[in-house]
Amino acid sequence: ETRRKGLEAEFELAKFYEYKRRDTRESMRLYKECVRKGHLEAHLRLGIMLRDNADVTPDKELSAKMFQIAHERGDVLGTANLAFMTHYGLGITQSYARAVELYRIAAERG
Repeated sequence: ETRRKGLEAEFELAKFYEYKRRDTRESMRLYKECVRKGHLEAHLRLGIMLRDNADVTPDKELSAKMFQIAHERGDVLGTANLAFMTHYGLGITQSYARAVELYRIAAERG
């Protein structure tokens, strides 16, 4: 329980650095640490930063991997983002059929 609360606090600190301090380097470091410790939402945030943040060197392959892990763990936004990446072939093999399948899974998950 204490470890989980500590991990959640670390994740909140990463969001603070990303959104309030606009410190991309520190937020990336903290998100990566949270991912290493298994925090589900950190996979999603890191994937988005690696794909979309202008202050970060894009890494579409790692981004797709983060979304894949979130998808496998049942996260609807991870699934939707993986579908998008698959649809456009961003860091992952393009496949319209697989993208449609993933979009359907995301819709079913709500």
